[in-house]
Amino acid sequence: EVKVADFGLARLMDPGTEELGRTMTGMVMGTPDYMAPEQTRGMDVDHRADIYSLGVMLYEMLCGEAPRGIFDPPSARVPNVSNKIDQLVVRAMQQEPDRRYQSTQEMKTEVTAVRIATEKSSSRSKQKPPKQKKAATGSGDSKKVIKIASIGAGAAALIALILALSGAFSSGPSEEQEV
Repeated sequence: EVKVADFGLARLMDPGTEELGRTMTGMVMGTPDYMAPEQTRGMDVDHRADIYSLGVMLYEMLCGEAPRGIFDPPSARVPNVSNKIDQLVVRAMQQEPDRRYQSTQEMKTEVTAVRIATEKSSSRSKQKPPKQKKAATGSGDSKKVIKIASIGAGAAALIALILALSGAFSSGPSEEQEV
């Protein structure tokens, strides 16, 4: 079952009299851990705030918690996470919108490249003889393996969702849409 959520919040640029009073000027709305820095400061936001939120979600799926303050990249926290994934996450979560992906299509292109590189690397490692694995010593080890596997599956699902949905999004609002 796939559920899709919009990370951003719509805001009327020129509200009519019937909309006045529903929100206050300068009011910041959203879930703080997922809000882009410009959004938390009450500045104007665009589609790149959603890309920031997507980066936070990807980080959380990989690491098991949302990034706060100065954080380690996913590869420093989770075994077998490529530094290429780190680059994806860090770029999506740049503090300045101009340093983030400028469109979901741009992010999709990079996600696809990382996926292909990961698949090639994975197929090469499967050709090598397997190393002797240390037997699990208790339920703690098996729980850790299950957690890592579910985080990996979640990250794969998110990447698949990015690939599937990126065609549905333009690089920003079209001239016909009002934000």
